[in-house]
Amino acid sequence: MNDAIQLHEQISQYMINKGYYHPANVQEQLRVDMQAAQQALQTSNVR
Repeated sequence: MNDAIQLHEQISQYMINKGYYHPANVQEQLRVDMQAAQQALQTSNVR
């Protein structure tokens, strides 16, 4: 269990540092998620 908690902390910190995760700012997280979704849709349309 402790290993899982430590891994979660490491992943969370990585995502925060890269700007992928904003746990204290819901509006910014929504903006980032919408941007990622748009990129995924655009990528899936490229052939």
